[in-house]
Parts: sequence; structure tokens; C-alpha cells
Amino acid sequence: MEYEWIRKRADSHIALCEAEARNAQGWLQTRDRPLRRHLNWKDAAVVGQFEAQQITRLCGDRSVPRHQLLSELKSKWTLTNALSTRSQGICGYDSEEANRVQRYSRDFIGDVIGKIQKN
Repeated sequence: MEYEWIRKRADSHIALCEAEARNAQGWLQTRDRPLRRHLNWKDAAVVGQFEAQQITRLCGDRSVPRHQLLSELKSKWTLTNALSTRSQGICGYDSEEANRVQRYSRDFIGDVIGKIQKN
């Protein structure tokens, strides 16, 4: 039950990140563009997809003890939280969209941690 919920939540997060990556790519292909902003945005979306896939595999691995799983997830949450507040460019302009996507990833990881801690 718990793993099924985590897998479904990860699938929805992956779909969200794929949409964000497509949107960022669309902006990268326009002529009038702040390149760094949209590259950061796309990178954050791609990393979010990868993290969700990695977390799904980790949670499905029955050989990983619960305390180790929670420890890894909490360190991922801490890193993603730090990335979601990073400021790049003038007044953070180059990191604004990337930070938003990182917050989605942080919230996803937090939801998985909460689900595991409840059970």
C-alpha cells in the first residue's frame, strides 16, 4: 500500500517535471530569451524527474532498512530545500523558475517522508 502510493505520487511528480522541462525548452527556442534562466529551469525539472525515479527505486528495495531510507530521504530534502532558495543572476532572476520547480521536488520528498513516518 505504502509503496503503491509512493509510486503514484512519484509518477505525478515526474509528469509535472516533464511538463516544466518542455515549457522551459520552449522558452529556450525563442529568439528573445534570457538563456541562463531557462537552462536553470530545465535542469531543475530534469533533476526532479531523476530524483523521483531514484526515490521510487529506493522505496521499492526491501533490503534497505527503514531508518536508512528515511536518512537518505531527509538528506535529499535538505539539499533540495537549499537549492530551492538559491539566488542566481540579478535579484535572483536567473533562478526564479528553477527555484519553483525545486520547491515542487522538495514537497514531493517531504510527502514521501511523511508517508513513511506515518507507517
